[in-house]
Amino acid sequence: MTEPIIIDGIDVSECSYAILPKKQCPMKSMPYAKETSCTACKENNTRLNFCKNNPNCYFKQLKSKEQECKSLYNKLQKAENNCIKVFNLFSELGEKYTKLKVECEKYKKCIDDIKIINKDLLKGICDNCDWHNTDGCDPEDFVCGELIKIKQKINEVENEKV
Repeated sequence: MTEPIIIDGIDVSECSYAILPKKQCPMKSMPYAKETSCTACKENNTRLNFCKNNPNCYFKQLKSKEQECKSLYNKLQKAENNCIKVFNLFSELGEKYTKLKVECEKYKKCIDDIKIINKDLLKGICDNCDWHNTDGCDPEDFVCGELIKIKQKINEVENEKV
């Protein structure tokens, strides 16, 4: 593996056209290059035969785009991982919501059952009470008073907004 040669932020050591310092020039025109030069630039008469003088070198452009693609790919991977995390959180919240909804329905059913039982008990007690519909009827002193309190509490719970 060759030591990296960074020019314009790009490692040009892998460029097949680059003549690296202290290496034999493949065209024999420069027996030993003093700095990294480019045979492709020389062939095209760009007069920019040294890499550092040619920021538009195809190899540098390619490597620059490869680095940009790699950076964008990494950002895409992070975004995808974040999307997966968010999806999992939504799934978990959906499951919890479903469980709570089922539990809520059970409590509503229990309240409805209690209301029916309470109504039946109150009706049965009042219908069999000697004081029913008279001036002497005082629910506070009897069981029917407790049933009325239960009915009021149920109404309070049902009227609460969550």
